[in-house]
Amino acid sequence: MAGMSQRPPRPPSMYWCVGPEGSAVCPEGAMDSPNGAGDMGSKLSAPGGDPTVRCPGTEDIHTAYKQGDSSRARHLLREACDESTSQLEKGRLLSISAAYGDLETVRYLLTEKQVELPTEPTDDNPAVVAAHFGHTDIVHELLESLTGGCSPQRLLNWMLALACQRGHLGLVKLLVLTHGADPESYAVRKNEFPVIGCLPLYAAIKSGNEDIAMFLLRHGAFFCSYVLLDSPDPSKRLLRKHFVEASALPSSCPGKVVSSCLGMNA
Repeated sequence: MAGMSQRPPRPPSMYWCVGPEGSAVCPEGAMDSPNGAGDMGSKLSAPGGDPTVRCPGTEDIHTAYKQGDSSRARHLLREACDESTSQLEKGRLLSISAAYGDLETVRYLLTEKQVELPTEPTDDNPAVVAAHFGHTDIVHELLESLTGGCSPQRLLNWMLALACQRGHLGLVKLLVLTHGADPESYAVRKNEFPVIGCLPLYAAIKSGNEDIAMFLLRHGAFFCSYVLLDSPDPSKRLLRKHFVEASALPSSCPGKVVSSCLGMNA
């Protein structure tokens, strides 16, 4: 079974990086409605606050999108891109189109305007914004635009933890199965320390997304002490499901289920 193979246990020291609640810079569910309404101008402490950045001169674009006038929004956005000489500004326009799930404009900016996707998981990274709202097709398009020399692992892991917290199962599957996000890696930015809330399995279980947690367990995630202590009832349910699945395996496999789930040697 996928995720049931033996692995060395993760270093215990990693699980002590917990920090006071709310202090960790990691994916959380503080965002507003998925239509992108809100103020994107403020600096976010996590990919949680509203990601639809309000850049100067983009108010009309936001208004058009919120009113359902995608054609006008695309026209205004392309016009703004043509007038911009800054890659940073063009990147923000890419974030706006990503937030509203506008695949046509995302493709236009990537291919026609050669806007590049950054690989650091900043608050206004277009892929992070799209991941928050669960725009799986947008995330795939953005990641496919990366060149072979890029190393997007931090970005992938950040989006994975965010998708786990937000309940986007389809996106979780895309990130793990297609793009190689690691279910056992923490979501962490450059020069930051890992915290338990940024572990995909922990994020999924604490948010009540047990379907995502089961998927992670099938694809390499393990329980750690903090998951078991902080979410004992969901952990029991998930372990029971593993036992049920294990009953269909050859007789030599079921005995390894618990040790595999806990990340211990059998």
